[in-house]
Amino acid sequence: MILLIKKIAGLALILLGGLMVAHGGFSSVSWEVVTGTLLIIAGVAILIMKIVGRNTPQSLPSGRAASRTK
Repeated sequence: MILLIKKIAGLALILLGGLMVAHGGFSSVSWEVVTGTLLIIAGVAILIMKIVGRNTPQSLPSGRAASRTK
């Protein structure tokens, strides 16, 4: 369940950040553009960490267990 929450949180941060950037750009409010950009970066970072965590190889067995598998 926590895996789904990370995906949803990442996508929600990207969406909210995009809306804040659009509104801040339209209203010429620089702090809103900066905050929105930071939210987008945080959302992308969450999704990247999720993808990298899934694609890293698992540690190989060491010691006697490794010699038995050869």
